[in-house]
Parts: sequence; structure tokens; C-alpha cells
Amino acid sequence: SLVVYFYVSSTERNAFEQQFEEDARKVMDAIGMSLDQTLGAVDSLVVGIVSYARFSNSTWPFVTLPDFAVRAAKARSLSRAVFLNMYPLVQEQDRAEWESYSVKHDGWVQEGMDIQKKSHTNYYRVFDSYEVAPSIHGNEAYDDWDFVTGTNKSGPYMPIWQSSPVIP
Repeated sequence: SLVVYFYVSSTERNAFEQQFEEDARKVMDAIGMSLDQTLGAVDSLVVGIVSYARFSNSTWPFVTLPDFAVRAAKARSLSRAVFLNMYPLVQEQDRAEWESYSVKHDGWVQEGMDIQKKSHTNYYRVFDSYEVAPSIHGNEAYDDWDFVTGTNKSGPYMPIWQSSPVIP
């Protein structure tokens, strides 16, 4: 009876370990596919941004992707991201030009808010207005800045640029 016990016990343990390994492989495959889909959605958006910059002869950081709100909403949906945005790298010598550029090219803000108002899947507050700061600003908790003159820190800077959803 001990021989039967050890034989059955060994067989059951082997079957359990084999099933566990198969299930673990399935879980890892599912995680891998989910990760591929998530990264693929974001990669597609990034390729679109780079392609647009190249096609329009724009140079970084002076790139504003048309229809960003729609493109980013699709990427967020596919990747299950809650928030998606760009942080362009702005060198100190480009600060004044960037500040002027960001005010002149802030149409993406209103476009994004208009799309958010029409969406039936908003899980966040929709704002009626949002004024783009005319200067690179800092984080109030760590930086002295005001709306007009901006941060008192020197660059390089990574200002928040196109974002989805638009949240002031």
C-alpha cells in the first residue's frame, strides 16, 4: 500500500506541476499579447507624430500633431491608458521661441475639449475653457513661477504639450 501511495502521489504531483507550467505559460502569453497591444497603440501614435514632423519639415520641439485628440483617444482606448501626453525637450536657447510657438499653436486644446464634450465615455471632468500659459511654468510645489513670466529655473525644460484628455 505504501508503493501505491508513493506512485499515485508522484503521478499527481507531476500532473499538477505540468498543468501549473502550462497555465503559467498561458498567463505569460496573455500578458505578452496585452503588452504588445498596449505598446503597439502608443508606438503607432509616436510613429504618426514623427512622420508628421518629417513630412511637414518641422523640427523638435516645434511639432503639433493635427487631430491629436482623436488619435490619442484611440491610442488610450487600445492601451487602456487614462492619460497620454507629450513632453517635448526644450533647450534654454529655444525657450522664447517655444513660448511663442505654444501660444500660436494651442488649437489642439480647444479641439480636445470639444471632442471630450461629445464623448460618452468620459470618466473625468470636462472643462469649458483652458488658457495655455504664455510661458514655460514649473511645478508650484517645487518652483517659483507665475503665469506670465514662467519659471525662474534654467533649462532644459519639458513642458507638457499635447495631452489627452485636456486637463488644466
